[in-house]
Amino acid sequence: MFVNPVHAPDIATAWLEALRAVYASPGRKALHTYVAIDNPTAEDPDLRFQADRIMAEFSMAPIETVANTIFPAALATLCTSHEELVTRYREIYPTLRDRWRQNRDGTYFGRLVAHPVGGESDGYDQLGAVISKLRTEYAHTQGGTKTAVYEAATIAIGDAEPSADIDGATAAAGIFVPARDKLPVGGFPCLSHCSFQLDRDGRVHLLAQYRSQYLVQRGYGNYLGLGRLLAHVCRYTGLLPGRLTVTAGYAQIEVSRPRKIAALIAQPNSLF
Repeated sequence: MFVNPVHAPDIATAWLEALRAVYASPGRKALHTYVAIDNPTAEDPDLRFQADRIMAEFSMAPIETVANTIFPAALATLCTSHEELVTRYREIYPTLRDRWRQNRDGTYFGRLVAHPVGGESDGYDQLGAVISKLRTEYAHTQGGTKTAVYEAATIAIGDAEPSADIDGATAAAGIFVPARDKLPVGGFPCLSHCSFQLDRDGRVHLLAQYRSQYLVQRGYGNYLGLGRLLAHVCRYTGLLPGRLTVTAGYAQIEVSRPRKIAALIAQPNSLF
């Protein structure tokens, strides 16, 4: 049930290659999948069109809808600072949770900027803390900056504020809340960990770990949302986006009509 690592130049190609790898695995399921995307802000237009078409044919949520649970791109374009984005998102967050059943436990971005622990009434902005730490670290120690010390761990214990320093080096941001999240199969949250690595050349890389992932209905949107999240962090730190790496403890081709997926992955890809 293990497959070879996937390494791709853009989001769409990464999704296609991940589908190919898992589709060839027994039962169309795999453990410990690894997908590395060199440019997580780039897409192949033709493959994106086909991905959108497949989502519509299977009556699945559009790619943009999935991506927006991780990063609200349209709202971000209306904001001039991270703080403004946080304020505006918190204003609409209750509506997002009340109106759509799938959001009743929250969204990933909501957990990042309005985490339901700590002493703040609106929640805790963990992403802002990571941005601040990255910006400060690089500005003060260019050339000798710390590299692998910017964590977005998804475990928050009790009501403690989910930001902590380990040897003055780690900024943590939690998504999973043990007292509230029961982790049903396929339930929220599937994204369990994010880790930001700062290169000495001023480039930030993102490692995201999923406990479980539906590759067809969530894979593309997950990659897209994470790429946009990385770009947002880089925008407000003055750094450059690097590689996105996504691992999943368990990944599957979850559709009941796999022939449509077979037709997609059988086509030649000019990028390979």
